[in-house]
Formats: sequence, C-alpha cells, structure tokens
Amino acid sequence: MISIAAILLGGITVTLPMEAKVRGTELTLGDVAQISGDDAALVATARRVQLGSNPAPGYSRLIADSWIEQRLRRDLPDVEITLVGQRNCRVWPLVERIPAERLRAAAENEVKRLIATEDATYELATPISEMLVPAGVEGAVVRVSVPGDRVSSGALAVPIQVVVDGTPYRTLWTTFDVRVWQTVPTLRRNVRAGERLTDEHFERRRVPRTESQRGAPLPVEALFGAIASRDILAGSAVTGADVHRAIAVELGRPIVVQVRKGNITARIAGTARDSGSIGDRIRVVTVDQGAELVGIVRSREVVEIDLGS
Repeated sequence: MISIAAILLGGITVTLPMEAKVRGTELTLGDVAQISGDDAALVATARRVQLGSNPAPGYSRLIADSWIEQRLRRDLPDVEITLVGQRNCRVWPLVERIPAERLRAAAENEVKRLIATEDATYELATPISEMLVPAGVEGAVVRVSVPGDRVSSGALAVPIQVVVDGTPYRTLWTTFDVRVWQTVPTLRRNVRAGERLTDEHFERRRVPRTESQRGAPLPVEALFGAIASRDILAGSAVTGADVHRAIAVELGRPIVVQVRKGNITARIAGTARDSGSIGDRIRVVTVDQGAELVGIVRSREVVEIDLGS
C-alpha cells in the first residue's frame, strides 16, 4: 500500500545506463542516471543524492541499482521509487592532464618569489611528472605556497597543490636545491688562536650563506684588532664566536652621533645606551632632542645612523 506522504510527494523513475563518464570529485545520482517524475523540485532533489566519491583517474567504479535504491530510501523515505535500465553502471572519470611544465613553472615562481631579494641560485632536485586529475566543471587550479618569506642554503620542500572545483585534490611535494650567496670577508690564510687580526688577513669572497649557531659573519671593520679565540681555517668567514673583541663604546659614554642620508652627513652629540664593539649595533640618545636611535659603532667616538638615500 502506498502511503499518503508518498502520494503527496509523488514518485520518481531512475533509469540507470550501462556506463557513465563523470566530472569532479564527488558523485551524485544525477551524474550517473536519468531521473524523471511529475514534481520538478523532487527530481532536482533526487539528482543531488550523494553516491560517494568519483573514481580516481585510471580507475572505474561499479554502481549497483540496489546501492542507488538504498541511498534514495535513506534520503527520500516517503517517495515512490522505480528503478529501470541496467542493474549496474560502470562509472569512469573524465580526466584533465596537467603538464609537468605547468607544475614546475608554478613551483619555480614560488621559489623565485622567496629569493627575490637574495643573491641566490636554485635547481630542481626531484623530477616532476604530469599529473592526472578528475576533470571539473572548470579547469584545475595549481597553487604553490611555501610558509615563511626567508630561505637558506639547502633543500627546500615545495608543495604543489592541485584544486578541482574549489576542493584540494592532491598535493605533490617536490624539492629544490637552493644556494643563497653572500659576499663577506674571508680569511686569506689559516689563523691560530690568540692571533690579532688586521686587514691583511682578509679578502672578500662570494660564499654560500648558511644558518650557523655561531652567528652571522662580521664586517671587516668589526674585526680589526680582534683576537682569534680558536684556530680558524683559510677561506672561513669570521663570526663573533670566533674572536675576542675589545669594547669600543661603553654604556653611558658621550659619543658623536653621525647621521647619514644619501650624500649628506651631520654630526650631533649623544650618549651610548649600550656597550658595543666596532661593527655592533647599539642604542644611542641625542643630547639636543633626547631621541633614541640605533646605529653602528664605527670607532671609539662615533656611532653612525644611516637613514638611507
């Protein structure tokens, strides 16, 4: 006996074909079957009934009429359902091919963004092959984003994400070998612990920048007169951990604040708010206006503030 609700809602007829080719990542009844009925809104609702995920490229999925009936009775319990056509439908995904060149270009653009302000080189360390993804209503979107905005020499993992109809479908991880370079003073020869350094010890060389616990290389002016605290090999950049440096400016000492802006230089009286060696950045306060600034110790008397061009 047909219930009153079924009479009010009407019924639908589902015609299942032998096979269907579908788009996207999620499968609905309307993707695989023809649905008819007197109530257009009910037909539209039935078309949206979920049947699970679409098969991945290279695979197929067999949908049985009993499975469809089960889903319909779950979502539309008071609707009269008639199933006709085939007992099973073989579902194949429509496929979009994303060329390897497109994936690599997207990854390289992200690497170039990261090294835009650096003296850096890179090369692909792991090969990239074309990717097959389900064809969506619109073309697939390739997104690449590496967290952070600074890179260092070494392996850089780059995620290439492919989005189908707004939903992330697959992320391909690839690796680039990155070399970030810096031109720094390096030792011309081996130095022994206790040796005093002079300008004759150094030459400027372009070397890979590495993240070292010993700190960043010191500028030449910060090294004149410094005493090596350990044996240092020729070709090495020298950091603060490698040397003992005399304090040039002490906290509270009167100093000259030299302010540079382009080709213009001005000098005013000031007071050191920190102690520091030559080449260190310290805080100073001007005597006339009491402004606190940060500058670089250039000598025992001068702290320089560079305001740019």
